Amino acid sequence: MRLPHHLLRYKSGMWYFRIIVPRDLVGTLGKKVIKRSLGTREPGLAKAYAYALGAQYARTIVEAREALRMGNSFDPTRISKFEIEHHAEGGYSVRTDGTDRDNAAAIRALELLTAARPLPPKEKKPSFDGPTLYQAVEIYRKTDAVGMKPDTWQQRDRAFRSFLSAIAPTVRIAQISRSTAARWAAELQQSGLSRRTVAMMVSHVSQLFEAQIRAGHIERGQNPVKGLVIFKKSDKKAARDEGHGWEPFAPAQLRLIFDPANLKRARTEHMRWGALIGLYSGARVGEIAQLFLRDFEEIDGVKCFRIAADSDGQSVKTESSRRLVPIHPDLLELGLWDRVERLREEGAERLFPEMRIDSKSGAGNAISKAFSYYISTLGIKPRRANGTIGFHSLRKTVIQELQGSNLPAERRRALVGHEAGDDVHEAHYMRAWRPAELSLFFPALSWPFMRKAELSSLLR
Repeated sequence: MRLPHHLLRYKSGMWYFRIIVPRDLVGTLGKKVIKRSLGTREPGLAKAYAYALGAQYARTIVEAREALRMGNSFDPTRISKFEIEHHAEGGYSVRTDGTDRDNAAAIRALELLTAARPLPPKEKKPSFDGPTLYQAVEIYRKTDAVGMKPDTWQQRDRAFRSFLSAIAPTVRIAQISRSTAARWAAELQQSGLSRRTVAMMVSHVSQLFEAQIRAGHIERGQNPVKGLVIFKKSDKKAARDEGHGWEPFAPAQLRLIFDPANLKRARTEHMRWGALIGLYSGARVGEIAQLFLRDFEEIDGVKCFRIAADSDGQSVKTESSRRLVPIHPDLLELGLWDRVERLREEGAERLFPEMRIDSKSGAGNAISKAFSYYISTLGIKPRRANGTIGFHSLRKTVIQELQGSNLPAERRRALVGHEAGDDVHEAHYMRAWRPAELSLFFPALSWPFMRKAELSSLLR
């Protein structure tokens, strides 16, 4: 049985819950580590309760961080201090600090443990009414979650744990009503989470019920979670108007980023090359990070690299992400093709052979983190308070730069790996673009600030 990472066991066999307080909240919460004895040696009960506590403290951390961001004070006494005691005859009791908040948290914990406690065997074996909520989550973990991108599963697992904390784990999943699910979604919104975040959590939990529909345990069309909270077009527009989302880089910021003197201080060559490839192609960070040397080829006289999922460790976001990308002449002048040939002679397999691409946060994690640290050292910040900048800003910069070029929209979409347009002509009748046809984008991405001679000597 797989155990939550917050669940640990004393030498005595008693289970306890432990969570490390994020470094930026240690001063606010007054603790580095939060520990709670679960008062049981039964792994099943301990696991069910650890899910509930994990969601509870995740919510506390969100509230504390929001208070810190808004400049408000956060009362650390809001952290529940109750301890659970299990009696030999099978009952439970708790010790609290006497506050209403701690008493309420203790009552919720008792309800959860009472629901999770195995029922005594009956003379007649009950008929199977489908899996419990807890069993359904475990089935999903061992089947549908296999092969899922690690960061996607982390988000989905977090949503599952939140749902488990609000619904008793032993409730049959087919018996969960829409009104019960709606109360959970409403509590999330009332806790201060953004509508976008709650909509994503609802979407993740909806997939749990869809899996049970496919298994025949829930009737088709009876998903109680689907559509509870939707992030509508109007919500997206409002978020954009408030400055939420990725920002492109301004010309002055690009000059700073690609100044040879600044790039020389960058710690890794995969960040330097990754940023340059991103600026001259608009490729996603994960696509660049996972490039194998076999992905580089010359077709009809045009040197290209191929975005695919043909080698171990590679993946693509969508089918439209599979594509050929002509290599910009400036990248060739900077020595990218020379690097490919040199690495081939050395027996390497990947463009960045020393860099890991198996991170839980995705293949591009090393480049993305290094790039974010690098631009922070240059003092580059988002223009708006709710804005975000990072490696993905290069992709947005490229797409907006191409928007003002003579390159037709369908070729721009093909170049950056976006879905084809809605019209039948483009979606069903057109062939894949040839490299020579896509290479018409080259003039649109000739960055005047690029000091290629100095960069070339730095990169070789």
